[in-house]
Amino acid sequence: MKLYNLLFENIGKDDVINAIFNMLEKSTRTSRYIKSFINDPSLGSISKSSNKDIGLAKYFYNQTKNEWNKILSNATSIEHLEGGAKGNAFNIETTDGNYILKLEVEDDWDSESSAKNRATIASTALFSTPKARKTKITKLAAAVPMIYDQGSMIFPKKGGKEISWILMEKFETIEGSAYNNLNDLISYIVDQFYYKTPLKDIKKNIKTDNLLKYYIKRLGSSLYLKDNWFSELVAHMWTLKQAGIEDFSAGNVGIRRSGREGTLVFFD
Repeated sequence: MKLYNLLFENIGKDDVINAIFNMLEKSTRTSRYIKSFINDPSLGSISKSSNKDIGLAKYFYNQTKNEWNKILSNATSIEHLEGGAKGNAFNIETTDGNYILKLEVEDDWDSESSAKNRATIASTALFSTPKARKTKITKLAAAVPMIYDQGSMIFPKKGGKEISWILMEKFETIEGSAYNNLNDLISYIVDQFYYKTPLKDIKKNIKTDNLLKYYIKRLGSSLYLKDNWFSELVAHMWTLKQAGIEDFSAGNVGIRRSGREGTLVFFD
């Protein structure tokens, strides 16, 4: 019983601060925004300390700990994974599964493609309905991750921009030669068909385009994908395009499994 409690007790604030520190070490819009306050005299000893980033990480946690406590209520570990053009991704392990936490500062000039706006669009279809993908309203649900929770942080409290957070479904990532093949396939779809061919005609090309046949066979077998995975991938791209999301690359694709077989889903 003691060992069980040791393994599954909630993580402490030092673990969170370390993950925030690792986030600040990456150059992203969110980390640059937070670090822009590093020499603010109102932060006191932080602007004078030798290790400003760790001091800022502690300050950021203390200012936003209510939100962190909400996000990590069942967590056993947190790890900063990577930073993208807009935000940062963390791996959250809990007693019942793994999740991805996305943290992104909101820019007024970019409100239409903001994390909050994307999460609101997605959560309309996704909250508590991971299998509700048959109606027109929930088409987006098949193409993007399940959103389990969302919220925001303000840092500093006075005059700060909103930092949105999204706790979402974690996918199996794609690496090695499969990653390169998928990237080539997505580029091929975009270059050859995407902006000039109706969705139904793109699907017809599966029967006549030898290069598509090669990619479909190779990726389907190596990644253990369902027979209709290519048609679903194209449909997802079409749905995302209609929602104004067109950042298509293998780096934004994961595998959603149902048993042994899976389908490809855009997660960013």
